[in-house]
Parts: sequence; structure tokens; C-alpha cells
Amino acid sequence: MPDFRARVRDSLPAAVPPPAGWIPWAGLMQDIRHGARVLRRRRGITLVEMLTMTLGIGATTALVSVTYGVLLKPLPWPDSDLVSSDSPKRAKVTSHECAER
Repeated sequence: MPDFRARVRDSLPAAVPPPAGWIPWAGLMQDIRHGARVLRRRRGITLVEMLTMTLGIGATTALVSVTYGVLLKPLPWPDSDLVSSDSPKRAKVTSHECAER
């Protein structure tokens, strides 16, 4: 049975190292200009993408604000950390006390 992995590995070109003095962000402005050209040509898709991003950012902001306001923000009175407890404690009530109530 032929070794297909070896054949594929041998047919691939060797990795070429970057040239000396290569700057990783050198093509960034070219990429930004290309992206702007594509967005200008496809205005409908651009509008849908912008609305989707706006809704996603708005929903995330709302959830974080609600979470902070409900769970993380301290209560507005002194010694508010004494109001709640980490574990609920049940009062032990006997059947005689229930009958009296």
C-alpha cells in the first residue's frame, strides 16, 4: 500500500522564511485600503454588516450593564454586606410551633 502522506509531504514546497528586515505590519495600509474599496462597492452588504455589529455591541453593553447593576453593584445602604449570606439558613421549627402559629 503506497504511503500517501509521504507523497503529499514531498510534493509541498518548503516554507520560505520572511526576508531580512521584514516588518509584520507593512501591508496593513494596503489591506485597509482594499477593505474600504470592497465595502464601497457592496453597499448593501456593508449596511447589513454595520447593523449587525451595532446590534451585537448594543446587546452586549446592555447585558453587562444589567449584570453590574443587579449582581455586582453594592446595595445603597451602610453595612449592606450583612444583608445577604452565602448559604441560606433555615429556621428549625417544630410541629408544635407550627400549630401555635
